[in-house]
Amino acid sequence: MSKIKKSISSKLSALKNVDLFQIIPAPCLILDIDAPRFTILDVNEFYLAATGSKRVDLIGNALFKVFPDNPDDMITDGVANLKRSLNTVIESGLLHQMKIQKYDIPDVNSKRFITKFWQPINTPIFDQNGQLIAIIHKVLDVTEVALKNEYINLMLENTDEGFLLIDLNLKLTGFNTKFAHDYKDAFGIDIEIGKSILDYAQTSRKDVVRQIYQEVFKGKASSNILPMTYSDGTQRTFELHYKPARDFQDVISGAFVSINEITDQLKFEKDRKEVLFNLQERNKEILCLYRINNLHNKEFDINQLLSDAVKLIPTGFVDESRTHSRITFNGHKYLSDNFKSTKHSLNVTKSGVSSGKIQIEVFFDDHDVIESPIIFLDEEQTLIESIAENLTLKLDHIVSQKIINQQNHQLQNILNSSMDVICTIDGDGKFASIGNSCKELWGYDSVELVGKPFMELVHPDDHELTKKVADEIMHGFSKTNFENRYIRKDGLVIPVVWSAKWDFNDELMYCIARDATEKQAVEKAIADEKERYELVTKATYDAIWDWDFQNDTVLWGDGFERVFGHNIDSLVKDHTSWTRLIHPEDLDRVSKKIFSYIEGNEEFWKDDYRYLKSDGSYAKVNDNGLIVRDESGKAIRMVGAMRDVTERVELEQLLEKMYRLAKIGVWELDIEKNNLIWSDVTKEIHEVEPDFKPDLENAIEFYKKGEFRESIFKFVKKLIDNNETFNEEFIIVTQKGNEKWVRVIGEAEFIGGKCKKILGSTQDIHESKLAAEKIKELNRELQVQTQKLTSSNKELEQFAYIASHDLQEPLRMVTSFLSQLEKRYDEFLDEKGKQYIYFAVDGAKRMREIILDLLEYSRVGRTDTDKTNTNLNVVVENTIKLLAKSIQEKKAVINVHILPTLNVYPIAIQQVFQNLISNALKYQRDYTPPEIHINVDKKDKFWEFSVTDNGIGISTEYYDRIFVIFQRLHTKDEYSGTGMGLTICKKVIEQHGGNIWVKNNENGGSTFYFTLPSE
Repeated sequence: MSKIKKSISSKLSALKNVDLFQIIPAPCLILDIDAPRFTILDVNEFYLAATGSKRVDLIGNALFKVFPDNPDDMITDGVANLKRSLNTVIESGLLHQMKIQKYDIPDVNSKRFITKFWQPINTPIFDQNGQLIAIIHKVLDVTEVALKNEYINLMLENTDEGFLLIDLNLKLTGFNTKFAHDYKDAFGIDIEIGKSILDYAQTSRKDVVRQIYQEVFKGKASSNILPMTYSDGTQRTFELHYKPARDFQDVISGAFVSINEITDQLKFEKDRKEVLFNLQERNKEILCLYRINNLHNKEFDINQLLSDAVKLIPTGFVDESRTHSRITFNGHKYLSDNFKSTKHSLNVTKSGVSSGKIQIEVFFDDHDVIESPIIFLDEEQTLIESIAENLTLKLDHIVSQKIINQQNHQLQNILNSSMDVICTIDGDGKFASIGNSCKELWGYDSVELVGKPFMELVHPDDHELTKKVADEIMHGFSKTNFENRYIRKDGLVIPVVWSAKWDFNDELMYCIARDATEKQAVEKAIADEKERYELVTKATYDAIWDWDFQNDTVLWGDGFERVFGHNIDSLVKDHTSWTRLIHPEDLDRVSKKIFSYIEGNEEFWKDDYRYLKSDGSYAKVNDNGLIVRDESGKAIRMVGAMRDVTERVELEQLLEKMYRLAKIGVWELDIEKNNLIWSDVTKEIHEVEPDFKPDLENAIEFYKKGEFRESIFKFVKKLIDNNETFNEEFIIVTQKGNEKWVRVIGEAEFIGGKCKKILGSTQDIHESKLAAEKIKELNRELQVQTQKLTSSNKELEQFAYIASHDLQEPLRMVTSFLSQLEKRYDEFLDEKGKQYIYFAVDGAKRMREIILDLLEYSRVGRTDTDKTNTNLNVVVENTIKLLAKSIQEKKAVINVHILPTLNVYPIAIQQVFQNLISNALKYQRDYTPPEIHINVDKKDKFWEFSVTDNGIGISTEYYDRIFVIFQRLHTKDEYSGTGMGLTICKKVIEQHGGNIWVKNNENGGSTFYFTLPSE
């Protein structure tokens, strides 16, 4: 070293302008020309600051020993390039400026390498005779700019968009690979830097392109759509965005253009519009049918109903403006607005129960544009049939209602001249008086019936019932709408409906009778309509319901009893029949939502909740309802269906539990949309937040850089290209920085020979992987240790004998004689002699300590006492008493958790606690009073103890070394001891069938853990 220092001094004295070198405002080294060593002769402060180095660590050392290549960078070439440049300066005697060079430097604190980019310049230095004597190595730290350029280049070259940069002269100054590739695909031409963009523009677009850039150079951004026909005839569409490019002074220096192909996007949008169009058409059909169904006709005017309906029919067809409709009913024709009959038509005919035949025709006006005949959609055919069915029902209803109205009118005329049979019957059951209408009803004149028993006209099968009702009436019970059958004079049997009341004063029964034929027809029509409704409710397994808001009545279909088990007849008829069975935890939420929809303007409502069944269990239901509103928008009715989805929900929950137990997360990647979906378990495996939004790029970043990231790229590519399913194990780095082993399975979904989706799973196999590796390692170690243990024990016993008898005596003699020598000849010894004696005595004492520790170590496991049930609280208390002096001196605080009583060797376990507490006291940090915490935790068949301190801590690389015999991390001058304490602890714990280990704490200090069997 002294020779090197003299050489450096000699070299520096030969150099001129050394002082000037120190003030050069750039990081610099002066290097010897002793290639390949290139010894560092001098360094300025700027270089020390730039590299975080110390002068003492650089001067006199070889350049590439101090600054080697980063071993973690497999493609680094910094050392090789710098050597080549320095040799070039030596050979040529000329200055050599290197290109920007990546050259990582070591961090003196973390001992890791820091990424750095430099701009090196190597300048020769000559003596007075012109001889080359050294090289000034000057560098500029350009890391920030280089990384920024690298990131920009990565972004430009790893995107689906093309980019190019144009200067103010319309010349190309830069472009990415994507743009060059797309342009060559389209025109078969390679683009070149420096050429005008107009050279590559289509002839018809050159003026347009020039105008676009002129506007951009004025600071106006713009965009346009460019369709292109490729050489193979394919049509592709691109979206171009033009933006001003500004320099660092915010001055426009050109234009930046991004080009993104939107062919697939436009196709998707076209397909989406077709789907939406079909949905809209279905909605139009439903809305048309709904409007016709809700046509109200308070006056029961058939003309008005059909006039309104014929105008609504075109609204349910694809092109409303070119669709015309015609309704024919009872010889009358009803036409839509601007009606026109054409050759393209649909028609349907329906016959009502009481209303007659109705024909509906729909015509399409092609305006002579369509060459081929129009084929109506099946849905449109179904629509017109549904409209005909609906109108037939309405017409039947109107006709029936007209009959009822007519009867009401006749009832009103009773006060004048009733058409019903009005009569009185005496106590003997004979007609006392009767109106002339009996002629029309029964065929008898009134004179023929007066004095005749009314029972003679009653059909024999109705005698018993009629007599019973007559007796009730004569006892004061009025009857209305009592029906029986009468036999006309001509023998025809007709139904008759009666209303009767007994007058006790007159002793007469006052009666009104009318023909019930029409009434029965109306009732039959109503019954038929009701039957159709009931058939619909029986045809589905859902619980159909109908809620009338105005009367607050709820009607349930048969499915309600089948699904939930409740008897429909036993339910109250208002809405509480529904709400009282909703789960209490769901009731408030569901009620608020449905009533907010009813009071608002929504048309459809749906919700999921739990619903009480008759067996006391709750079903998970999905409920959907259609809100019917009047012309003012007020909700008047709601029709819906409840579906029991318990099985489906429970199956989904079971599947989720299975995935969670197996630590299997699933994922799906949509290739076309570049959309990635992760399940909750997948997010948990990657240790990300629940709202984390994965995409292909950030998902790949989780795979450990290097082999595993390259492998996943390779397998995904093979899957997309060749449909090769993969099932592989990888290491990922979670968002929290934890490394995990995972098994990833992926398989593709191909449609039309093209990969559309990738479906896969990710399983956390980290624990099983580590366990398998640990078992293999332990088995190997066990075999080696078993072989060594036998011989080691024999040697240890022999050594213990020697240490306890033969070695200690000579050391005592040496120590004794040296102490006597110092006392007797103290006045004759100089300081150096006294120091020698001190060193000898100190060495003998330390040797004796080592021998005693070795003796103690050899005795571990060889004891004459047996294990005994020991209260470890007492053991720790005794240990603290033994160390009381040291605890008081250091002002230490010791907190002890309540410890168990275990079957152990008490003296050996006390030695473990004594060594661990002594170390915690010894290795305190910066005079900070020690804080020691002794805790315990029950772990299956073991108790896990921990001794935590706030001391100086232990580097992770020494976690295993500290338990090895005689291994010390500090000199005896820093901390006393022989390095045997933790070795003894390890042997004692392993003797008890446990383990011992150490970890650093996040806030400083360390924690020693050890386990002892619970039994």
